Amino acid sequence: MKPNIRQITGLFAAAILLLATGCTDENPIEDPTPQSAERLYILNDGVYGTNNASLSVLDLKTGSVTADIFSAANGFPLGDTANDILVLEDRIAIAVNGSNIIQICDLDGKSIASTEAVPNVRKLVADEQNGFLYATSYADDGYVAKLSLEDCRLVSKAKVGYEPEGIVLYEGKLFVANTGGYAYLGGHGYEQTVSVVDAETMEVTGTIDTGMKNLYGAFLQNEKYPEYLLVNAAGDYWESPAGAVIIDCRTCSVVESFDFPATYAATLGDSFFTIGSEYDAASNGYTFHTNRIRVGAEGISTEPGLAPEGGSADDGIVKAVKEMGSPSGIFIDSDGSVFVADSGDYVNRGSVHRFGADGSFVGKYAVGVCPGHMARNR
Repeated sequence: MKPNIRQITGLFAAAILLLATGCTDENPIEDPTPQSAERLYILNDGVYGTNNASLSVLDLKTGSVTADIFSAANGFPLGDTANDILVLEDRIAIAVNGSNIIQICDLDGKSIASTEAVPNVRKLVADEQNGFLYATSYADDGYVAKLSLEDCRLVSKAKVGYEPEGIVLYEGKLFVANTGGYAYLGGHGYEQTVSVVDAETMEVTGTIDTGMKNLYGAFLQNEKYPEYLLVNAAGDYWESPAGAVIIDCRTCSVVESFDFPATYAATLGDSFFTIGSEYDAASNGYTFHTNRIRVGAEGISTEPGLAPEGGSADDGIVKAVKEMGSPSGIFIDSDGSVFVADSGDYVNRGSVHRFGADGSFVGKYAVGVCPGHMARNR
């Protein structure tokens, strides 16, 4: 796989990776199993090459954390470099990129099926009604795999662009973000298209040119208006800047472009809440952008802030993000509670920060190494 900047940073600290399971002074309550059904699942990527990906669970009722529900349930680790998680009605699907495996487990983390039929697996989307799981892969120059959601059996494939990442499903069509992420190796450049695939036949029916390079990062449908798809573009880390676009899945067209990135995003109601991480190769540093994007029949607009209620350029969540070592994910619950992941130094355990809908701080919880993806049970 292509190590990203976070992973490269972690590799330099490999000599002290044994500290990765050390405790911090946050959330002194740590239970082997969640006590209530109100759970936030946190998928921790781990550091590439170290086999320390994990699945933490924050019990939203008690405030306790299960550090790694998967290894506790199965007696073996999740694997090397986790990349995506779906929490479905009665099961969880996890893409583990470095281990070239897709795990299906129950809501307590017990493995019930897995497959290595999709090497270099990246992102997932499910069609629960018809019983299928779709996964993007960097292998063979890039494709989408269709699998049985019951037993992970590979059904078919569709060739898309180079190094596809994000994938969503809208009215029988798969929308797939192509990155060209291996451009640094030569042979091809960065991609700037979204492939449209018929989910039943697995035939590519069209492409959407976003006008921006390297569609790596957030690829998320709006909660209230799922026809609107937010697409992050990381740029080429030098001449082509990072940015983002909104695609209307009904017309397969770009309806808005932004000059700020939306690397990490969450949705609530008609809004996207974004944390953009923009890398500058000249300075070898990052600039973070925080924005709220509203969509709907009245148009698309932006405003500052990350708090669903009374957000502003200096709300409590924005201030906290600016003070974090390495913000690496955001999730918003249906009640407006906001959760932001912080990977810290990419070596020791990261943390998840919890805020009220008004931006007030609620708590900070130690989780696994490099927390990058969060999802609620239903």
